[in-house]
Amino acid sequence: MTEIAEQTVYSYSSQTGEYAGETTAMRSPLDEGEVYLIPAWAAETPPPATAANQAAVFRADDGSVPSHCLHGGSWQIVPDWRATPLWSKTTAQPVTAQLGDTPDSLGATPIQPPPFGVWSNGSWSVGPGALAAAQQSQLQMLQAACGSAITAGFTSSALGKPNYYGSLQTDQLNLQTQFAASLSGSPPSTYSIYCSPTPVQNPPLVQHTQAQMLQVLADLNAWRTAQQQKYDALVKQVQGAKTVADVQAVVWK
Repeated sequence: MTEIAEQTVYSYSSQTGEYAGETTAMRSPLDEGEVYLIPAWAAETPPPATAANQAAVFRADDGSVPSHCLHGGSWQIVPDWRATPLWSKTTAQPVTAQLGDTPDSLGATPIQPPPFGVWSNGSWSVGPGALAAAQQSQLQMLQAACGSAITAGFTSSALGKPNYYGSLQTDQLNLQTQFAASLSGSPPSTYSIYCSPTPVQNPPLVQHTQAQMLQVLADLNAWRTAQQQKYDALVKQVQGAKTVADVQAVVWK
């Protein structure tokens, strides 16, 4: 009779005990009969079949993950919702499940909530406060977008052709400082301002005359005012919206 030189065994994760696939146990050359060297974190018995949102795990009698099948243990089926999106019934925010968690244990549901939804009687609904909450959230996003636009930089043709100028707080302060210097009894003959034909990370310092510096400052003020006026118009649209969908349709473009 031909002795089998190897045997299929079933691996599991050393961390969770979760079934990880088949591997091979080689026959022991030092033992008589069919004795196989079972690798660590492997079992001789195959895992049970699982259904959706289930996983097969190997557990020792005390519930731990054994390092070797000889330590004893068996396959178990546990809940596995890790691949299914879940949302908290309390906050309507996404919830991340771990092996063994269930929607009930997490206070969650696989039903995706609507914007500003409230969980009640087994389903999501949009409560009377949803519109106000949506307006507040949208106004905060618009305010942030306006601030980003103002500090994103602007163009000025003060030097005779369009150049890109920074508009971060430090850039605005620099222009204000130079404007103040131009009003002194001994104004500078030139004014140093960072600019370049195209937006770059470190633009060069370029000399401007007083008139050119004043034009750059005027263009900055015009740019800032335009963004503020755009923000004001969008705020009015949000405040006048009658539905959550209408509120969320008001975006900074």
